[in-house]
Amino acid sequence: ISQGGDLSALEDRVSDLESKAPEVSPAELNSLNGKVDSVVGQLDGIVARVDELEARPVPQPGAAPGDVALILAANELEEEVLAGLDYSQELKLVRDLAGNDASVTALLTPLDAAGGAIETRQGLAQSFAQILPDIVAVSYGEEGSDDLVSGIFERLSRVVSVRPVGDVEGDGADAIAARAEARLENADLPGAVKELEGLQGKAAEIAAPWMAAANARLAAEQSLNDLIALLLTRQAGEG
Repeated sequence: ISQGGDLSALEDRVSDLESKAPEVSPAELNSLNGKVDSVVGQLDGIVARVDELEARPVPQPGAAPGDVALILAANELEEEVLAGLDYSQELKLVRDLAGNDASVTALLTPLDAAGGAIETRQGLAQSFAQILPDIVAVSYGEEGSDDLVSGIFERLSRVVSVRPVGDVEGDGADAIAARAEARLENADLPGAVKELEGLQGKAAEIAAPWMAAANARLAAEQSLNDLIALLLTRQAGEG
């Protein structure tokens, strides 16, 4: 077979494949792009976390066994908390090793308040997606409103996904929720919480349980960062 014939046959096969390729609707493409952006945002958050951990001082040789044990226990506690697992055993171990060290025990208060398990950032992003339609619906009228038109719009908003997205302007519940969603897609949990603090009335009531879980996550992360930094700084100074 000649080279020209081979190319012609190849072109025919490519054309055939192109004609059979499934069409992707704009809505499907937007949905896929949103998922990709969400994954990229989560990866950026993981990279930032790894960079932070690598920047921490490492335990020095010759440190007291009790100090090393406390550092290791604190790291195990952090791993359990970040994974959203029950950390009660690890928390107890850190308390036992810390003894009467008030500087350490004070940093454990947010973990005590959370009750032994804290929602992960990924879980918070997923649970926010579940309450998002209810928050947006508030912009179209309260449930049980005497206003028939606003009631109809409120119900339609739960069925038809027509709402602002991204970093939009506005003080309405739908605009606030859109900005919070955008922050979460970029792994910016503190930013999402800050946006949702602007909700009022029923929208704020809907978001309240999620806000409590998100604030518990942020408080725990800050507490663990401060705890491990304190222990490593102490140990580095003694080494």
